[in-house]
Amino acid sequence: MPDEPLEFRFEMPELRVPQPPRDVPYAELEDHQARALLEANGIGTDHAALVAALEHPVEVIRAAAARTLGATGDAGALDALRALAGRNDDTASAEAAFALARLGERDEGERALRALLDLPVDAYVAPLLAAGSLARLGDAAGVAAIERGLGSRNELVRRTAAKQLFHFVGVPGADAWALFERALADDDRGVVAQARAELRELDAPEARALEAR
Repeated sequence: MPDEPLEFRFEMPELRVPQPPRDVPYAELEDHQARALLEANGIGTDHAALVAALEHPVEVIRAAAARTLGATGDAGALDALRALAGRNDDTASAEAAFALARLGERDEGERALRALLDLPVDAYVAPLLAAGSLARLGDAAGVAAIERGLGSRNELVRRTAAKQLFHFVGVPGADAWALFERALADDDRGVVAQARAELRELDAPEARALEAR
């Protein structure tokens, strides 16, 4: 059986977490998962529902709402996203900051993302998400955070760090292939499977060489 990435899922008794279809491109996966999570839990994806969900009592719902607002280009939510990005709200703050960047407030969004990078990776998911989001924007500032994540003793932290590697490919100042090599050498099969799944989507000789190991 080929390796499959092991999902780092947020388990909560009353939260439905749908599994993504296998045909969703990796670059679109987080947007897809955010919207699917909201829909599975009865939360609408229109403007009013998404803005209201930014204050939902469950953090992953707040994060998914922020992600979806950014993905849908809803610039009418900028003030609400600024407020969320400025709070100490872990994943929700990281997603709100990325949404600001996607909605045309790139400088503000990048500043908010960089501010999250120094948080301890064993206590917060935000620095790893921020690192991946910055990489999507062509900014390699989060490499050190990813390296810390890959060096964590917690396999869930290492898996989360590995999920960001795809976005560093081709980013100036980031040696994505070296990061992939490190993930492939991990003792946890979930980290290895995650890295291999990303490599299979990358159309590059380096990716094919690493995935063939």
